Amino acid sequence: DIFSLGIVLCEMVSGRHPFIRADPMETLRATQHEPPRLPSEVDPRLAPCDAVVLRMLAKRPEDRYPDGQAAYHDLIALARSFPPPPQRLGPYVTRYFGEEFAQLLRAIENPDPMLPALPELGGALRRAGESALAVR
Repeated sequence: DIFSLGIVLCEMVSGRHPFIRADPMETLRATQHEPPRLPSEVDPRLAPCDAVVLRMLAKRPEDRYPDGQAAYHDLIALARSFPPPPQRLGPYVTRYFGEEFAQLLRAIENPDPMLPALPELGGALRRAGESALAVR
């Protein structure tokens, strides 16, 4: 459903639901009768997303994209209009979860004898943790 995809897109890029209100009934009313809060209201750099979100969230179905293929083409063009992210995911994850990875590696190296052995999980977690820590 194009309308639902528009809500998800708005949440993904802006971090908020385009019609959310304090009361669930007000959210429902806003969804049916009010214009969406646009991504550019959260961050002006998201203005290129507004046109796609508006078209996906049009109140009248005939004003929305006719099908997923049409929406896909505009979404691809939209994605290409933004510069690539400044950093890879590894450093970001390491910055926020590095200590958890280090604790996990210590737990794998010194397993608790009371816990069941999961060697395949341990190997996968070790590789993930080492990769994340190596990026630091």
